[in-house]
Amino acid sequence: MLEHTTKVSKSYDVTTKRVITPKTSSANQIIPLFPETCKVIDEIQKNGAEIFHFIGKQSITKTFAKRARDYGFLLSLHGLRHYFATQCLEAKIEEKIVQKWLGHTKYEITINTYSHINMGFEEEAIRTLTEFWRKKTH
Repeated sequence: MLEHTTKVSKSYDVTTKRVITPKTSSANQIIPLFPETCKVIDEIQKNGAEIFHFIGKQSITKTFAKRARDYGFLLSLHGLRHYFATQCLEAKIEEKIVQKWLGHTKYEITINTYSHINMGFEEEAIRTLTEFWRKKTH
């Protein structure tokens, strides 16, 4: 059983500009909160601030972008999602788990859209395969 989780049971419809029930059952999910995330949430709440005082795509997206700039990051909320997926794969997290965390019904969406190979990831793959071949031939 996971120690810290959050439940995602709503999504934002950009057409109607309303919070709605997600279109697929896989979007209703319980996802893990990592220890560092819990520390940030605790700190925010300790200071009496709300985390999501108004749920709406524009407000969350704009607030995130402003906070990211305040800390010197040039990253959108959607870009963070891509970064997270890539980091999971680089850390060798099972692809099906990453798919679940992102709420995708199809594995291909997770792998083909939300993961990006960086040079370090590719170099590690080359080292792994080279070592595999060395062991096989000796």
